[in-house]
Amino acid sequence: MVKSEIVKNKEELVRAIKRAAGEKWSEGAMVKVVTADYPLTGRTAQWAKFKNFKELRVKVIGREKKDSVWIYECALAGGKRIGRTYATKVEAEEGDILEVRVAEVMVDEESGEITWDNPIVHSLKPRGTALTTVEEAKALSRLGRTRRVVRRAEEEEGEFGNKF
Repeated sequence: MVKSEIVKNKEELVRAIKRAAGEKWSEGAMVKVVTADYPLTGRTAQWAKFKNFKELRVKVIGREKKDSVWIYECALAGGKRIGRTYATKVEAEEGDILEVRVAEVMVDEESGEITWDNPIVHSLKPRGTALTTVEEAKALSRLGRTRRVVRRAEEEEGEFGNKF
């Protein structure tokens, strides 16, 4: 069930975003102007999505092309497999390094398997870029879902000149 809330000022907005982003299994928060319609034709400045994510730098160890998009099998430093990405238009070769944004990193303590949730390829990094280590991935897993995106929103100017 999605909870909604009406806010009247910056402080209430930030608290509402943090509350929504902090819910268990939350992917973030959706914010809209109360009177705004949902656009069926694309984006609008009257709606904003705040995603919880972490960034990992991983090596491509396999790739698959489906129609005009790519799905990558990825590994952390030391060759530890972490999983497959969502489909992306970013084209990379085996051995290339990707920056992948994820909602959560998970570690199975019994098997030692490390996996991710919501792996969205953000960019192709130069070869030689340091990869995320197993230790760093485990530390990220202990954080749960991050709220960094909320802090960034607090610093950005809104469409109507108001700072969030």
